Amino acid sequence: MNITIFPSQLKGTVKLPSSKSLVHRHLIASFLAGEKREIPVHGLSQDILHTMEGLYALGGDFSIKDEKIFFCGRQTPSEEGEIFCGESASTLRFLIPLAGALGLKRVFVMEDSLARRPLKLYEKLLPAHGIKLQRDGNRLEISGKLTGGNFCIDGSESSQWVTGLLMSLPLLQENSEIVVENPSSQNYIDLTLELLGDCGITIRRAENKYEILGGQTYRSPTRTVAEDASQACFWFLAGLLGHDIRLSPLGEDAQADRKALKVFATMGLRLKREEKTLRLLSPRVIRPVKVFGDEFPDGIPPLVLGAAFAKGQSRFQKLHRLRIKESDRLETLVKGLQNLKVKADIQEEGIILQGGGLSGGVVHTQKDHRMVMAFAIGATKATGPVSLSDGESVKKSYPDFWRDFQAMGGKVIFHEEKVKESKVLNL
Repeated sequence: MNITIFPSQLKGTVKLPSSKSLVHRHLIASFLAGEKREIPVHGLSQDILHTMEGLYALGGDFSIKDEKIFFCGRQTPSEEGEIFCGESASTLRFLIPLAGALGLKRVFVMEDSLARRPLKLYEKLLPAHGIKLQRDGNRLEISGKLTGGNFCIDGSESSQWVTGLLMSLPLLQENSEIVVENPSSQNYIDLTLELLGDCGITIRRAENKYEILGGQTYRSPTRTVAEDASQACFWFLAGLLGHDIRLSPLGEDAQADRKALKVFATMGLRLKREEKTLRLLSPRVIRPVKVFGDEFPDGIPPLVLGAAFAKGQSRFQKLHRLRIKESDRLETLVKGLQNLKVKADIQEEGIILQGGGLSGGVVHTQKDHRMVMAFAIGATKATGPVSLSDGESVKKSYPDFWRDFQAMGGKVIFHEEKVKESKVLNL
């Protein structure tokens, strides 16, 4: 679905969706605890639904009503089955070791964009620990029973490998040790460790080494799921650009993109805490920044769009992980900015750009949800209409994005495929 965004002024209060990273972990922890539980969740994204469906294929029983997910217990799973992961790397990387720990034969089915993302670490690591993996294009079959021991992981591509093992290894009888080389996104690992502690799971950590005792038992999490810091970044961008935005308060946890939110403050965004909301106050002049983005790659797209309006040159470095997301985000960001007449280039796995604002134009988002949302907010302050491809991709992480965008005055046309007339909203 192609869309056209028109310059407009946004004003209103946004109820942020629940943290996608945390909901994935809460679902798995609830499944492993086995106790009936309800999880309040605002905004059920496609990725979360894929994890629920995956856990159902492993014997979990879930239902959804209003804004709550109900875990109803565990059933005896079938000996074989399929798990459709869609584009959700978390679903794939978290459930592979879990299925292995449970000794269940499963075929993981991936959409094309997920099938292109790295999976070699598990393919190299797990066969030495009892798991057989057979890859056939977008399908990965695993069988066998995961065994404990020593695991050495290159963490430069993702922390999700570490989280998948940290959540599954306590189920085994033997003890295990994980050593992480070249760690990245430590905050996501800390997020996992916080939840595991809440579930009564003991992990001993010494720098980048994690010792996991076998034979442990999960209890249900007691913490609530906080708001999503990654999605807050898009509305922080809107506040930076001069829109009158208020947000539901952000809870306290280890989400990595809280670091990205601090960069917006460096660019000039000010926060005013009101009784029930957080008000975003724009600066007179947006300051350019120098950012190392290896710890919060999902927060980079809205920060780069903010820098496109800064007074001066900005540099974003250590962005190699952006190349292995839903799209090659380095290429997608830079080509999109260039199409909107911004001077931007890729240099040494980073981005250098000259601020000054966006013109109208066309951006191919490569079916990447974060590209769509970042350019949509930036387009509200462009000098002309901006056309974006793949507007429906926001369902992956923020299904209510367009509803929230329009409710605050955002002007957009949705060009439905195979329909001659456009569906015009808020014009």
